[in-house]
Amino acid sequence: MRILFFSTLLIIVALSACSKKRKTYPKYSYDFDKAQSLYNKKDDSAFFYFNKIVQDSDDSLQKGSAYHFMGWIQSDAGDYFGSQESILQSQQFFTNKTSTGLSYIPLNFDLLGTTSLNLNYYDEAIKYYRLALKTDPNTSNRSYYLNNMAVAYQRKKDYDNAINICQSAMTEKIDSIIEYARILSNFARSKWLKDSGYNAFSELHTALAIRKIKNDSSGLITSYSHLSDYYAITHRDSALFYARQMNYLANKVSSADVELDALSKMISSEDPVNSKKHFTRFLHLDDSLKLARNRAKNQFALVKFDSEKSKADNLVLQKDNSEKRSRINRQRLTIFAGLIIIASLIVIARLWYKKRKQQFLLESQNAVKEQQLKTSKKIHDVVANGLYQVMTEIEHKNIEKERLLDRIEVLYEKSRDISYETSSSQGGSYEEKINDLLSSFSNASVKVLIVGNNDNFWAAIPLSNKNELECILQELMVNMKKHSHARNVLIKFEHINDRFYLKYNDDGIGMGQDVKTGNGLKNTGNRIHTIGGIINFESSAGKGLKVDISFPKTTNDN
Repeated sequence: MRILFFSTLLIIVALSACSKKRKTYPKYSYDFDKAQSLYNKKDDSAFFYFNKIVQDSDDSLQKGSAYHFMGWIQSDAGDYFGSQESILQSQQFFTNKTSTGLSYIPLNFDLLGTTSLNLNYYDEAIKYYRLALKTDPNTSNRSYYLNNMAVAYQRKKDYDNAINICQSAMTEKIDSIIEYARILSNFARSKWLKDSGYNAFSELHTALAIRKIKNDSSGLITSYSHLSDYYAITHRDSALFYARQMNYLANKVSSADVELDALSKMISSEDPVNSKKHFTRFLHLDDSLKLARNRAKNQFALVKFDSEKSKADNLVLQKDNSEKRSRINRQRLTIFAGLIIIASLIVIARLWYKKRKQQFLLESQNAVKEQQLKTSKKIHDVVANGLYQVMTEIEHKNIEKERLLDRIEVLYEKSRDISYETSSSQGGSYEEKINDLLSSFSNASVKVLIVGNNDNFWAAIPLSNKNELECILQELMVNMKKHSHARNVLIKFEHINDRFYLKYNDDGIGMGQDVKTGNGLKNTGNRIHTIGGIINFESSAGKGLKVDISFPKTTNDN
């Protein structure tokens, strides 16, 4: 123990004099400085101003920098998909740029690696950390990227590579004692995860001692987490002690994510009475965190949508003003318009006659078949998918008896209405109805992210189309639950000009070439064609499923 103590002091003396600032950014315009001044203080306002720079600035370096900060804000809020989108936008402005622009590239790769790690895409995370390592000319940062890569391998359970990379990181130039403690703690944890009999005590406590001396709050949280896991099986009292220390720091730095992790460790180590109390707090905090993240994601999406819409409106206004200033030859315009009207009437009349004739021939042949198809679709969408949604909620959530009876009664009434061809009534906000539908499939193992689901999106859609879209979304979620094994699902709603877009993306097993299309997916395609839309499936085995749906705006009443 004395040797360990003196070794720790020598390391601290050697490295404490060195400090490393990982991120240094240039200064730009007043608007950019204003956005930066709000960063990490009022991130929602900072995001607004960075997005304003993206829309208004003609300086590509400023736009790339703004996208970079937007990506960090989204990542901190848990919007990992949105963060990756912003960072990829940032990268395109830094190709073949000055040294200032090039300095952003490894930072962007590092953030792409971190978001991929948080999404459990370990191979992608490793790829991006390697790119950061390759593109950063500052050799003092190598240990940082190597340690991040080791964590990705550790999460992937490739402990041999994790250990080797940690050893490589220790041979690099390390400018910070805190960075050394980070590498040492991950190194010890990887060796222990590979061999549960490995004595990681000295290394884990050396890292803890360094972090206490340097008052490194985030590092202390990591050390307490590693030590709680290390003692979880052999010494539950020690595991509980470090979990409590972790929980104390989580409350001190106001980190809900860390508190959730600490509570889960305390639940497994506490006695039944205290464990129940921690479990209640865990559930409350988990629900609050999900709600806060969903609100943040929707807010980011709304900021982007509003700015893009404002820019589009300005372009339309400029076009209108230009047309007003133009001189028009009224006589030639009148003659031309008359010819167009006459030609259009002739074409319309011929098309109407041809279409009417075809309809007359087909109506008698398709009447029975169409009725059977409608009934089959309604039974599948209303009864089968409705029952499956109720089963999913019962499986993952506590549903009161009265609420369950109400849900079953609704399904009963809908099944009776099928024979009478009645359409479902729409009570309340459609935004809430769709949110309830999608959220019912979210549970501890499946995270459902919803972007753009608001009253503005649904306001311009006819009632019949809303019913079709509700059935389509229900079918996609039921298929996800039954077949995809996905852990993360993203559903995004967009309204651009006169078209609506619905984008579904999950990280499940995808659809192989040998997957057969069932009635559900066939009905989904039929429903899209009914509202004049287009649907595209993009998937391969093990790569998740991506579904893009678009349809036009109609003039029917809601």
